[in-house]
Amino acid sequence: MRKQKMWLVLCLLFCCMGAAACSDTDTENQKAGQDGTGTTTWNSGDSLVTGDNKQLTEPPAAWKISEETKLKSEKIEYDPKTDGNWRMASEWCCETEDGNLYQIEADSLGNGKYLYCYDAKSHGYRKVCNRPECYHTNEDCDAFLAEEAFGMEYYNGKLYTILIERNDRDWQEIEGKSVFSSTTYANLYAIDPNGTGRVKVQSLKVIERKNADCNITGININFTIHKGYVYYRHNLGEATEMEDYYKNGKNCIFRVPLGGSEAEAECIYVMPKLQHINGLHEIFNQEDTFIRPYGNYIYFLEEKINPENQEGALIYALNRIDIINKQVEKIQLEKPLELEFYVTEEGIYYYSSKLDGKLRLHHLEDGTEEIIVNQTDLSKYRPLGFNYDGMCWYAFFDKGQEEFVTDIVVLDSDYKKIGELDFGVHLYMFLDAKYNLALFTEDNKLYGWLDKADIAKGDLTVHRAEQTE
Repeated sequence: MRKQKMWLVLCLLFCCMGAAACSDTDTENQKAGQDGTGTTTWNSGDSLVTGDNKQLTEPPAAWKISEETKLKSEKIEYDPKTDGNWRMASEWCCETEDGNLYQIEADSLGNGKYLYCYDAKSHGYRKVCNRPECYHTNEDCDAFLAEEAFGMEYYNGKLYTILIERNDRDWQEIEGKSVFSSTTYANLYAIDPNGTGRVKVQSLKVIERKNADCNITGININFTIHKGYVYYRHNLGEATEMEDYYKNGKNCIFRVPLGGSEAEAECIYVMPKLQHINGLHEIFNQEDTFIRPYGNYIYFLEEKINPENQEGALIYALNRIDIINKQVEKIQLEKPLELEFYVTEEGIYYYSSKLDGKLRLHHLEDGTEEIIVNQTDLSKYRPLGFNYDGMCWYAFFDKGQEEFVTDIVVLDSDYKKIGELDFGVHLYMFLDAKYNLALFTEDNKLYGWLDKADIAKGDLTVHRAEQTE
């Protein structure tokens, strides 16, 4: 996952000044669901425990793991007023019905995270601030979000993001030693698309950090808003590998009503521990737990150790949560998947590995699978994977053997080749927007876009967006 550079720099500074070991304490106990025997609470910030003071190692009784439920696909119509975006949770961009793209981006001066907008009509790309006297370079700018911000969701006419905010961030004298102390808030905000009307909707987590040192890791949060609930995972950088895995609940997928309180958060799935195949030590942090909503289900990835790799390399298993019946269902794919997958009425599309180079379709009803596309049939260059935007498939290839996209083959919904894009540059990431455009980025900045109406006509002209501050 992405590490937060600014925080790591501070962390290094504190370490050099001889700060003591990290010890986090929550400011209050908070309810997190039911385990069947007692209330699940936050135990002074140290670990997630049940009513009888045992660590929560199984899902709460209200949420059952079902190996027998017959999986099924469902026909749905995407409704932005009730449904989370079908892309991976906590991607840093979203698209509104008018075709405008909003995304979180650090400004060129490194002054924190700002809200940017690509305007579908003017084709301009700028920070979302309309004050003429503003220089857009500090916290006074309407587009400024925070030093750290996670995820951008469009839901019921509002933009939502999680901002990491701190107060009481200073050095204190404790028992004759100078130590660093801070209180960290993960707050969900709603923002009007024009950048105004920013409102804090709710706080997802609060921790008090004392005696901080460089054992603090990068903060990371995945979230999606779907059918009136916020689903999220958090890792507020509070623990090292050798500390308690269940500390601060980072082993849980939570659900809380949109606008609700921390006390209403339910732990709906408990991520298991990971252990190296050689048994020397354990991995406690499942960072890559990506969440994707679709209909009455929340799909998510679970990291597992690859038993065929003695170095303890990770593979991913796919699960889904039935938000109506409160059941967790394991999906048995034929191949371990890469991070990317797509859920449609036909089933689950996934990419197994770069070495395999095949796009597969898993049929939920009977568990059968078929190979849809083999990338080696599309290009002589090294395959990197696929993206899907609801209308077309985009197969990535690397001409320079450098793990960056330089060539893209575009396929229609029937997997027939429409054409090929050769950017001549290394694209760091590709964005699969929902409505009117296919968007591309270079080093997390908007590079250009394709109009889907043009793609349908076979026109793959990539338009460039003018960026202004």
